[in-house]
Amino acid sequence: MKAPEAVACGLLVLLLTGTAPRTVPHTGVESRESAAEVTPSRKQVLQQIQEGIELFGTDRYVEAAQQFELAKKAAVKARLDDLVARAVGDIGSTQFALHQYQAALQSFLEGQRLAQAAKDRNAAAAFGINIASLYVEMGALEAATQWTQGTLERMSGADRRQQMPKLLIQMATLRARQDRMSEALRMFGEGIEAAERAGYVELSAIGWNRIGEEFLKRGELAAAEPALLEAYRIRKLNHLPLDSSYRNLGRLRLEQGDLAAASALLDRAVELASSPHGPIPSWDAYHYRGRVRLAQGRLRDAVSDLRSSMELARAWRWSIPPDDTSRIGAEGWLEQLHSAMVEAGNRLYLETGDAALLRETFEASEENRANSLRALFFRAAARQSAPTWRPNIGKP
Repeated sequence: MKAPEAVACGLLVLLLTGTAPRTVPHTGVESRESAAEVTPSRKQVLQQIQEGIELFGTDRYVEAAQQFELAKKAAVKARLDDLVARAVGDIGSTQFALHQYQAALQSFLEGQRLAQAAKDRNAAAAFGINIASLYVEMGALEAATQWTQGTLERMSGADRRQQMPKLLIQMATLRARQDRMSEALRMFGEGIEAAERAGYVELSAIGWNRIGEEFLKRGELAAAEPALLEAYRIRKLNHLPLDSSYRNLGRLRLEQGDLAAASALLDRAVELASSPHGPIPSWDAYHYRGRVRLAQGRLRDAVSDLRSSMELARAWRWSIPPDDTSRIGAEGWLEQLHSAMVEAGNRLYLETGDAALLRETFEASEENRANSLRALFFRAAARQSAPTWRPNIGKP
């Protein structure tokens, strides 16, 4: 098991890390079940869910999804509605980990609807947080904000206290990306303190990592470094995944001009991302390492990395939810990748005279232009629909 924190009994709860989400299993899936209440059928389903969580904790996501599907079928047969909801939500978590974002969104929506019907408010709240996390991942800040606020409004006092560390870090992330950094830092601090009091070690590291990321985006390197190092320290001491720490520290060293350190850190990030269904989108790790190699003058290596990144990014792009706000966030990130590919390809062409590079960079430039036009269209559509849009909480 990679970390102790989660929210609902037998429910995988998404946490915020870097560019892609991590999910963590809950320890003791029967914490809400008294011995008298656990029927043989219920015990069987809980055991299947626990086995899925253990598979998930070792990154065996496909096998975990299969186990959760078995749990769902058994729960449906036994008419255990609350466990049907949890199994559906856990399937969504595996889909999220596999970067199947549209499928994950539908699973979370269905899981929340079922949890509400079963009067499992804790699970319904967790699904709301998961949906908000998914929208944060896609850069759809307005949708993420509305889902987070909607979840808060529907929480009971006990559930609110249990979920508060995660919600604070969620809201802090949103405030930072809305350029409300002073408010974000206050909420990050409160969230990290609450996570530490509750023993949520990984969530504390996530908070520090996210602070460092936000400062890094703003070019405030002196402020980013201690936060990123603290996240790395917590993860290293507690044997937690280091993928986003390697990536962000590599980005930091690149911005600081320490190309040797940046290269070593991003080599490790790529290694982790290259494993089957790695914990962060592979295109992102290749993108940053390609930028390091470009800065080092290793043009062939840079083109190779950026070419791999573009191929992976195309698949990633079409996996995200097909709404306007998600597309806007995705296009903004991919614009940086295309510009790096154009620069690397043009510089290598000047060295080699390889006409194929001209064609490749021209195609990358045209793809980037098309994406930019698409993003403008989505922004216009989003502005027109913004006054009447509401989160579809609890409905498939």
